[in-house]
Amino acid sequence: MTSTTKWLLAGAALVFGLYGLDSTYRGWIEQPTIVAGKKIEKLQSEIEDAEALQRKARKAARSMEVLEARSLPSDPELARSKYREWLLSMIQQHDFQDASVDAGSPVEVEVKARVGKSKRKSVGYRIPFSLRSRATLAQWTAWMQQFEQAPHLHKVNSLSITPLGNGSELNLQMELEAIALDSATQEEQLSDWIADPQVASAPTASLAIVQRNLFATGFSKSLQALRLKAITTDRKGSLEAWFSGKDGAPTTPYKAPSEVPVPLHQLQLTEIASDHVQIQIDGQNVRLNLGQSIADALSIRIAPNSQESNP
Repeated sequence: MTSTTKWLLAGAALVFGLYGLDSTYRGWIEQPTIVAGKKIEKLQSEIEDAEALQRKARKAARSMEVLEARSLPSDPELARSKYREWLLSMIQQHDFQDASVDAGSPVEVEVKARVGKSKRKSVGYRIPFSLRSRATLAQWTAWMQQFEQAPHLHKVNSLSITPLGNGSELNLQMELEAIALDSATQEEQLSDWIADPQVASAPTASLAIVQRNLFATGFSKSLQALRLKAITTDRKGSLEAWFSGKDGAPTTPYKAPSEVPVPLHQLQLTEIASDHVQIQIDGQNVRLNLGQSIADALSIRIAPNSQESNP
């Protein structure tokens, strides 16, 4: 065997040896490291998913605590009775006319159970209510604002509004729904949960609706004609406010508080001073000085061809 052959054989053995070492490295070190890395990535992803699920569960638990605090009592019959009493007190508070409240039968509320997709679990009852009444736009918007800010789990499913006469009064028909959860915090009374004051809508939110009565069939020129003509004192020393009508003649004197009839609007005389009065027109507080008309105090302009609708 020549030296050249020996060198060739040695080189071949070295190549095969290096290949064997490379194969051993790949099989015993590199491949297991790649597999382990993939397992670690999968575990990290599963941990992140589990943590996200835990955060979601904690958030759902906090939301559920709020729902339980706002729920009607768990007993559906007691819940129906208590909520109907609350609706009637609201109606009386806002001076609704010819009001009636009918309570329907409680309907069971079911959700999918955690175990078994085909199984369903009862969580409470939804109770329907029907309300029918007559009210002014100012009374209804004030009622709706209080309804929105109430602590109960309830909603308006449908609303029907029919203007009566010239639109100064509305015929209302509302379909409401309230929820009574089995896990309700309050067992015998309605919820006393207090909403976040930052979330509650301001009283001025509904004022624009009252001022712009879309149900009115005309525009009252009396706002321009009605003017504070005089402030006098009666025999008992009580202040009286005199308003002029369409013909400029003084009408019957009014004392505070009292309502002054104006077509299409609701005007309340709330306070009388020596040189001015405080009025509330469609829910808006306004100062009216001697000789000033309602339209001037509101800084609005009545078109000359505006016509006043009769009921």
